[in-house]
Amino acid sequence: MFTILFVCTGNTCRSTMAQALAQGIIKEKDLTKKIKIVSAGTSAIPDSKAAECAIRVMEDRGLSLNKHVAQQLTPDLIEEADLVLTMTRRHKQYVLSMAPHAQEKVFTLKEYVRNLDQDNYMEEKLIELASALEKVESDFYETTRDEIEKLKQEQSYLKKRLHEVERKIQDWHIRYHEATKIQREALKKAEEQLLDIDILDPIGQPVEYYKDCADEIEDAVQLVFKKILQDLPK
Repeated sequence: MFTILFVCTGNTCRSTMAQALAQGIIKEKDLTKKIKIVSAGTSAIPDSKAAECAIRVMEDRGLSLNKHVAQQLTPDLIEEADLVLTMTRRHKQYVLSMAPHAQEKVFTLKEYVRNLDQDNYMEEKLIELASALEKVESDFYETTRDEIEKLKQEQSYLKKRLHEVERKIQDWHIRYHEATKIQREALKKAEEQLLDIDILDPIGQPVEYYKDCADEIEDAVQLVFKKILQDLPK
């Protein structure tokens, strides 16, 4: 049986949500006899319940954390796992300090996803977002080309109306930024994510923060299983 171990700090938020999401995939794909999911914390208080916000966010996805109890990470858990996925680099370093020989099977969750050969996930996402921005820019220029050319001519030949024309040009730039705002922000966010391999701790934050964290974990877990299912014996 292939065993995946998810690791965070207290084993009440991130790794528990990752475990629940992974178990949902296993159940959906009828893989309970082939894949086992475990989670643990580097500083867990044994038998602690999952965070209330984590429970609520998973319930929204049809998953339950009501019976979860936290457990402390141990060398045995690391040894028994075929794949160890941590939420941050700090967790990864902690795991490797306990089991240096496990280096080949220990990754941050986002690092593992990024390293999947078949996807080049974030790079493709950046290309997709850049292409979307380029299209919006092209469409915008195409639909406003006559307008901006006319404004430029007025600026050159009608010096007395310079202030008015410059105001119109400024207006045009504002509209341009509004027209491309969503694509530019998405591209910027993806570029930032490419450099970030940590999943931040939502503990103490509003439930919306837990939802964002769960979304990030779920996207990564889906890609993890895409890789694992390809490698499992038929």
